[in-house]
Amino acid sequence: MHDAFWYFDKEMALATENYYSREEGRKMQYLGFQWIGKLLPFSSASHAQYGSSPILSAEDGITYHLFATFTDSARRVVSDAHAATRVTIDRICGPVEKINDTTFRLAFYRMGLNNAKRTNDVWLFASAGGNTVYKTAVQQFNYKIPYPLTDGKRQEIFFPAINDVKKGAVSVKLNARSDSGLPVLYYIKKDRLV
Repeated sequence: MHDAFWYFDKEMALATENYYSREEGRKMQYLGFQWIGKLLPFSSASHAQYGSSPILSAEDGITYHLFATFTDSARRVVSDAHAATRVTIDRICGPVEKINDTTFRLAFYRMGLNNAKRTNDVWLFASAGGNTVYKTAVQQFNYKIPYPLTDGKRQEIFFPAINDVKKGAVSVKLNARSDSGLPVLYYIKKDRLV
């Protein structure tokens, strides 16, 4: 019961059991995450098992490089005991966008900036296919970005008023700029209709 997963109904439980029965008898393969060439620590006691303090780069403050790799069962060293498949990292949720397989960028979205529990909470997952010897593998990763950001130089964003937009308009030109010279990114937050 401790290791059992929950399902909405018997049909979904049986479908899942049938799916995983195809991997019965195959060996486990384990995934870990690397940042700046080092394996990040694994914690079996935490829900995510992999978590980290902020991993944003110093380049622009919003982009970072994260790698996923095969490890031993203790998740302490890189391992060659795995299927000959590629490991990929994808977004589960949070203010992040995937640029390519190892590059991610902070990206706020319609959730907004005032959700104390979710605004700075990023969840990713690594996955690798299996073969006739090894099972497929999935591993999640969680980190929190610093929010509100209190370090660094202050900047101001100048956002000129938008002219009236006609119904059916396909695009609207936005002209915000920062006095720091950094690019200004946008997201649309829908409020309830009045």
